[in-house]
Amino acid sequence: MSLLKKYKPKDLNDIIQHQELVKRLLNVVKKGNLKNMILVGSSGIGKTEIIHNLIYQIFQNNKEAILELNTTDERGINVVRDKIKMFSQKKVNLKKGQTKIVILDEADTLTQGAQQALRRMIELYSNTTRFIFICNSINNIIEPIQSRCCIYNLSKISNQNILNKLIDICNKEGINYQIEGLNKLVLISNGDLRQAIQNLDTVYVGFNYINIDNIDKICDVTLINNLTEIIDNIYHKIEYSIILQKLYNLLDLGYSFQDILEYLFILLKENTKIKDIDKLKMIKELSLIDIRIIQGIQTKLQLNNLLYHLYYI
Repeated sequence: MSLLKKYKPKDLNDIIQHQELVKRLLNVVKKGNLKNMILVGSSGIGKTEIIHNLIYQIFQNNKEAILELNTTDERGINVVRDKIKMFSQKKVNLKKGQTKIVILDEADTLTQGAQQALRRMIELYSNTTRFIFICNSINNIIEPIQSRCCIYNLSKISNQNILNKLIDICNKEGINYQIEGLNKLVLISNGDLRQAIQNLDTVYVGFNYINIDNIDKICDVTLINNLTEIIDNIYHKIEYSIILQKLYNLLDLGYSFQDILEYLFILLKENTKIKDIDKLKMIKELSLIDIRIIQGIQTKLQLNNLLYHLYYI
């Protein structure tokens, strides 16, 4: 059995972080009155596991009351008209205060037509059915659906929580590790607990020992290693043109502007050599460049501009 499957949360109390949401959902388990919900957040932070554990604690093994769809595969209006409508009309014997539940994973991939049909369905079947939307970005969910749901924005799992979980798994499984290796896994995961556990499992199966060298052999650490070197070059004032070419090389390797900026931010934040006041100035420049890139100005000139400011701070 994979470590990811073995260490899945068994109930809501096992959920890492997101404690305020867990408290509210535990209250729902006790008193009923579940609302329509939208859970928003990046991959691997526990959105789907939270809902699965909530549903299990409410219904146990009564699968008749639950319809779960991954809208990456089924995202058109026909799914709403056929599967969801038929389920909403179906009669199911439930305890007092309980309702049927429709879970829509990856809901931000639903087409506009499907969402408009869902909007009406939420109103028509509000007495018997609740809808739970799980998505990475709420921007693709139409306003009428947002206004009919409680919205919960879930943050990435903190580095400390991921590290604690990896240490706990290693201790229980008898996995030998170096703490520097686990810290590298945490850095690579970027708040994604699922990826961190998967990488731990992969490195352990391959080498039976978790250290930086073994992680570098298996995991994709090209971007992190190169950006770490670039930050070190900036700190030691290596020739400007050499550092700029290293940045350009990352683009040529296929990494996006967003990837580069995201990991630059993480590595700068974790860097112990740079003074805090200089870190703040650098992060400010990263933010300004990020805004321009989001606006569509994705040219190498932006990286040149960024490097110039980082180099001379």
